Amino acid sequence: MSVFVLLEHDNKTLKPSSLSALHAASQLGGAVHAVLIGHGVTAIANVLQSSASLASVHVLDDARYAHPIAELIVPVLADVAREATVVLAPATTFGTNVLP
Repeated sequence: MSVFVLLEHDNKTLKPSSLSALHAASQLGGAVHAVLIGHGVTAIANVLQSSASLASVHVLDDARYAHPIAELIVPVLADVAREATVVLAPATTFGTNVLP
């Protein structure tokens, strides 16, 4: 099983809801893959890539992702997570906007 988790952040730090989503993913079993979409997210990516609990970290760092708009994020997430068994997002306005 592969679980992909879309992470919520402010382009500088992860939101606590993302950590909760990652924890939930780890409880499902299988490989957990983080998906980080934003602009200027290098610091977050570096922290995530040092985590032994993640199978991989997919980073899309581009100015057009500076503001989390579902219409931009959904196609990218669909492409990155096309082989996923499960796709999760935080239980927040952001998460339910992207994965209703």
